[in-house]
Amino acid sequence: MGLNIKQLARLSKVSEGTISSYEKGRRNHSDQVVYPIAKTLKISPVWLIYDDDDLTLGSIGKKLRYLRRKKCLTVKQVSRKVMVATSTINSWERDVDIPKNSVKINKLMRMLNR
Repeated sequence: MGLNIKQLARLSKVSEGTISSYEKGRRNHSDQVVYPIAKTLKISPVWLIYDDDDLTLGSIGKKLRYLRRKKCLTVKQVSRKVMVATSTINSWERDVDIPKNSVKINKLMRMLNR
């Protein structure tokens, strides 16, 4: 998008200092910061958190489904481990919805990337 920190701060309503700290790796992500920035930049919050170039090759849902199947896990097993409803996992994998809770995203990605 070609935005500088000042422009991104104004558009996302996140302070310049906070954005600068994130860019320098001095802060851990939080939902209150990741989602407004991701929305402003029109990118996936998961990509913003993990900086995973593979996520740019396809949808988040396809990646989640691929990783789950690679681990030979059922949707029910994943939902129990991440502590979300099976319908939620299904909606994530179909790209109907995206994970909105960074704690759940972290848990899900750690489990699937082992």
